Amino acid sequence: MLSTPRIRLVGILLTGCSLAGWGGVGCADGPVGDDDDSAEPAAPFSLVDLELIDHPDNVLSTFVRWTTDVPASSRVEFGEGGEYRFFVEEPELVVEHELFVFGLHPKSAYQLRAISRDAAGAEVASDAQQLLTAALPFDPAAFHVVTHDPERIQPGWTLLNAMVGQIVAPTIAMMIDDQGKPVWYHELEGAPTFGDVEVTLVDGEHVLIGGCVPPSTHPVLVDLRGEVVWQGPQQAAQAYGQGAMHHTFQRLPSGDFVTLTYDLQDGVMIDVIEQFDADLQPRWSWHAGDHLSEATEMHLHGNMVSVDEDLDVAYFHAHQLGQLFQIDRGDGSVRWTFGEGGDFTVLSDPQHPWPQYAHAPEFLENGNLLLHDNGDGDSRGFTRAVEYAIDEQAMTAELVWEYPGEADDFWYNYAWGDADRLDNGNTLIVSGSMIPWDSQSRLLEVTPEGEVVWEVWMGTPDGGLAGAYMAQRVPVLVGEIGG
Repeated sequence: MLSTPRIRLVGILLTGCSLAGWGGVGCADGPVGDDDDSAEPAAPFSLVDLELIDHPDNVLSTFVRWTTDVPASSRVEFGEGGEYRFFVEEPELVVEHELFVFGLHPKSAYQLRAISRDAAGAEVASDAQQLLTAALPFDPAAFHVVTHDPERIQPGWTLLNAMVGQIVAPTIAMMIDDQGKPVWYHELEGAPTFGDVEVTLVDGEHVLIGGCVPPSTHPVLVDLRGEVVWQGPQQAAQAYGQGAMHHTFQRLPSGDFVTLTYDLQDGVMIDVIEQFDADLQPRWSWHAGDHLSEATEMHLHGNMVSVDEDLDVAYFHAHQLGQLFQIDRGDGSVRWTFGEGGDFTVLSDPQHPWPQYAHAPEFLENGNLLLHDNGDGDSRGFTRAVEYAIDEQAMTAELVWEYPGEADDFWYNYAWGDADRLDNGNTLIVSGSMIPWDSQSRLLEVTPEGEVVWEVWMGTPDGGLAGAYMAQRVPVLVGEIGG
């Protein structure tokens, strides 16, 4: 346990003096909020028993505890290099204070201070406390930032599943900052497994980890302290075996969950969509073998499912067919098929009209379809992110954006990949895989004009393989002083 000695710190702040904006000590020219020169100074109060306590399961965080002799709010400011850059806080007035401080870098020196404010507005701050974080307790990926344009990137952390060394590896959810440094992680228990694990931030304070989780374990929803607040169905005893969950696991706006599982029939792995509520009670399912003739003849390698509860439809993507299906959730019928040989006509005659062996198709707010288009190594030979404008009335599709497009940025990866449209209009792309002959793994953020404003190569410190199946840009989850 890392802790500071028991100390007593007494702060006296006169009326009109405070930790200005919580960011530093400052005093106004006269009393604040009262022109009466006879106003009494704010009464002093004490901040005592300050402790820093290690988190047993996450070296990038700590618990900070202290006591005040009057009810007061709680705030901890922290940073590297002698600066206070970030904060966590709780406005409730209490005398026993505990805050969870996270977002720290491994093997780094931090200083922290605790601050409390009572109901009258008087404030007291501790002296600076020193904290040295430890190394990550597992073999980490190395994130090498080669492009970083802070004025044009979407602010935030990047949440991903970090696979290291080989395609069967421990399951680790991780967030990195824009410098490529880990700031949060959660490692699932269980044997190493395949990398098609989806991790998403839910409600701004929980991380959902699901898909191909380790055999006989469970998908989980964890809070930022790493405590499991919900667990899903038990994974099959064998990855890619009967009933095994794979590739995707999402929480719907209704609170239900949806995933893909396998039904093995005559040696063929047939994809099944399973929707269930938080109590694991079935709500809806769809069996590809009942509606797609190819599903009983070959493994379609379903790698994405989503549900639009308002439209009462689901979407299923078959990697091996290069096709996305819209499914009527009433009778399970296929309403339309997007992709080569499907129901849409591509406008404008582009050189490469259709996606091939794609991953992570998603519909944008404007109704367009964005995909990570892996490509066929024989016929096309390169990977891209591509966006289509879809017209379901005219049954047309127009390729309206792609990266690299005209840019000189060739890469190819057969497996994995993701493309997300960010709030600022940029696109976050995850490329690479754990297959040795694929291009090296990287994360990149590109503008609508195709300019790379953030690029991070992934590997290991000794040159080994590392990769991420999917990624999501999330807000910085701690406060930024002056931000």
